[in-house]
Parts: sequence; C-alpha cells; structure tokens
Amino acid sequence: MMPRKSVVFSVLLHSLLLGVLLFGLDFCSEPPVSSQPPGNVMKATVVDSKAVDDQVKKLQAREAQAQAEKDRKTKDAERQVHEAEQKRKAEEQRIKELKTEQEQLKEEKDVQRKEAEQARAEATEAKQKAEAQKRELAEQKKKDDQKKLEEKKVQDKKKAEEKKQAETQKKKDAAEAEKNKAADAEQKKQESAEQKKRDDAAKKKAAEDANRDAEEAAEAERKKALADEIAATEAAEADAAQSFADASEVDGFIRAIKRSVGAAFNRPPGSSEGLSSIIHVTVRPGGEVIDVNTTKSSGDPAWDRQAEIAVRKASPLAVPEDARIFQKTFRSFNFEFKPQS
Repeated sequence: MMPRKSVVFSVLLHSLLLGVLLFGLDFCSEPPVSSQPPGNVMKATVVDSKAVDDQVKKLQAREAQAQAEKDRKTKDAERQVHEAEQKRKAEEQRIKELKTEQEQLKEEKDVQRKEAEQARAEATEAKQKAEAQKRELAEQKKKDDQKKLEEKKVQDKKKAEEKKQAETQKKKDAAEAEKNKAADAEQKKQESAEQKKRDDAAKKKAAEDANRDAEEAAEAERKKALADEIAATEAAEADAAQSFADASEVDGFIRAIKRSVGAAFNRPPGSSEGLSSIIHVTVRPGGEVIDVNTTKSSGDPAWDRQAEIAVRKASPLAVPEDARIFQKTFRSFNFEFKPQS
C-alpha cells in the first residue's frame, strides 16, 4: 500500500509542474495592434523610425522579462519538484526504516516468545525430572527401610537365640560350678587338715630356729657394734686430720684470691676508707670466672661495681688442682673483699 501512495504523489507533482509551464507563458508578448482605424493608416505617408525602434525595444524588453519570469517559474517548479521528490524519498526511507524496525521488533518478540516457551518447557521438564527423582528417592528409601526392618528382625531373632543359648550355658556352668565347688570344699578341708599338721610342725621348728638365730644375731650385733665403734673412731680421726689440712689449704687459696682481686681493684674517686663487701663467685676448674655478684653491699654501689670488675680482671683465680677440694669449696664460694688502704 505504501509504494502506491508514493506513485500517486509523484504523478501529482509532475502534473503541477506541467501546469506551471503551460499557464506561466506570457501570451501578451505579441506587438500591440494599433487602435486607429484602418483609414488613418492608409493615409499616413511618413513613419517615425525612432518610435518604431522604441516600440521594438519595449517589445524585446517585455519579451526578455517574460522569458526571465518564465525561467524563474520553471526553476521554482523544478526546485519544488526536487524538494517534493526528496521528501518522497525521505518518507519512503522512513517508512522502510519503520517497517524494518517493526520486523526486527517482531523478530525480537518471536525470539523472546520462543525463549520464554523454551524456558517454560525446560522448567516443566526440570520439574518433572525433580518429581521423578523425588519419587525414585522415596521408593528407594522405602526399599531401604524395608530392608533394614527385615535385617533388624533377623538380628533380633539371632540375638534372642544367642541369649537363650547363653542362659542355657549359664545354667549348665552354674550347676557344674556348684558341683566343682563342693568337690573343692572337700578337698580344701582335707588339705587344710594336712596343712595344719605341717604348720604346727613348722611353727615348732621355727620357734627352735628363732631362739637359735636370736642368740646368733645378738652375738653378731655385739661384734658389729664393736667394729663400727672402732671404725667410727678411726674415721673421725682421719676426717679431723683431713679437715685441718683442707682448711689450711683453702685458707691459702682464699688469701691468694684476695691479693689478686685487690691488685686489680680500682677504688672509685670519693669512696670512703675501710669499706668491704661479700662477693659470690662461680668459677670453672682452672679458676676461670663464670659469674660474679655482690651478696652483701659495702653501701657504695660504685665501690661494689668496681669490686666485681676487679674479680673479673683477676680471672683466672688461684684455685686448688685437687678436684675434691675444688668441688667442695671453690666451684661456687663467697669471700669478704676488704682491700688494704
């Protein structure tokens, strides 16, 4: 329907142009006919050439003007036809685009409709599958429950039989145990009588042996006490001698340590005379100092620090080579540090 309208519109435009061309022509371009009667013309004997030229020029000017107006109208008609043609083409293009858009919209709607139908079909199929799976699971669960019930019945029956057998065996064992208990009681009674005889004989022999052992133990204890008394006296005498010797040796090493520490001591400026402190020292075999700290301060912290520094400077200290004396006295020891003024 739309192309037919365009054709009609084009025909109307061409008809309008043709009408402009036909009716726009100037039919008055012919020279004007003289209004004077023919009799007068026939009588004229002289013609003014200038008037004729002017008349000719006027006619030519009017003709040129008419031609120009004709050309203008022709151009206007052509322009109108061109504009009408452009409008027609634009309208056809717009109609074509609208038609294309409508077709695209229709296609999109068809696609959407098909997609919606597909989605509904898929949803329906999924729902049917889910329901089928649900039915299958329910059926499987029913079968599993039935199987478990049957297995439970079998197990209960088996347990009942086992319980019955156990009770029967228990009664049998109880009867056997009672029989054995009676036999054991009789045997124990006989064994008890025999054991009593043996115990009485053993007690009598033990009493005799005890009296003899007591006499022998008393004698041995008396001899041991005498030997221990002699050994203790000898050990005490030996320890006293060793302690005296050790004390003398320890005293010598302590004096040597005090001299070496005193030589390394640097008295702090302004410290009082006659200060002293108790210093705890830990050393390795050979006299290497491991640790130093003041257990009783002199009352002057600077003096105490210098005393500890002096002990470290005097390392290794003079210690005995005898491992016994070193471990006993010099592994970790205290000494009073009171340097000479």
